[in-house]
Amino acid sequence: MERYGPIFKTGFAGRPTVVSADQKFNNLIFQQEGEMFQSWYPDTINKILGRQNLSSLHGFVFKYVKNMVLHMFGPECLKRMLSEVEQKACTKLQQWSCHDTVELCDATKRVKL
Repeated sequence: MERYGPIFKTGFAGRPTVVSADQKFNNLIFQQEGEMFQSWYPDTINKILGRQNLSSLHGFVFKYVKNMVLHMFGPECLKRMLSEVEQKACTKLQQWSCHDTVELCDATKRVKL
């Protein structure tokens, strides 16, 4: 950023790419996804994640899925889930306290939230 500034053009994975570290510009990009801008990820992402992954979505479908994910896992939802997670963790700790020993790695794998 010191050399080129917060927004610059470069080559990435053999394609011309605009890189932005500017918060206001990034917000505009996400608001205009599929209208003024289209996200692009290198082909290797599709090879790793498969063809039907979140990075392959554009426009209306991308906005719909993004909003759904934010609704399910956004800050407000996580705040609501926090008390439930705390309650279950306390219950498990109380159950484990009755045992002489607990294999922590195996026991935590079996905890279901």
